[in-house]
Amino acid sequence: MEAVGPAAALAFAAWLLQHMLEQRYCAARARYRGLVDTLRTSTQGKRREIIRTDIDMCHRRVMVMLHATRIGMAATILLLLSLIISALDTALKADWLKILGAPGIMFGLVLALPAALFVMLETVLRKKPGNAALAGAVALDSQP
Repeated sequence: MEAVGPAAALAFAAWLLQHMLEQRYCAARARYRGLVDTLRTSTQGKRREIIRTDIDMCHRRVMVMLHATRIGMAATILLLLSLIISALDTALKADWLKILGAPGIMFGLVLALPAALFVMLETVLRKKPGNAALAGAVALDSQP
């Protein structure tokens, strides 16, 4: 169990990271689809331009989170494979399994870093001005 414990903790942490990435991707995609649906309805004038700008921004957010999710999935798979290899090493006591499992842990951890950087980029994109411009467009539409 000594060999499996640290690998299990890393695999669990990778699963939590993947879960967070999926949530952020789904939220960005839902926002994007909502804006596209709003654009398809009868919006005209300045509001349509503002919604179009927000759609472009949300599309970038969705793509950033898609890349983060894919990289995070690769990291999770590598860490889970390392967990399985660690369990096999405990059962079989084969030295070559340690050599096989160590790169999986290292590459899994290294891949978690770019995924986290993509999340930071998505956060910056989410806070850019332009998302607040939609509130101004609602006020423009309500004027006679």
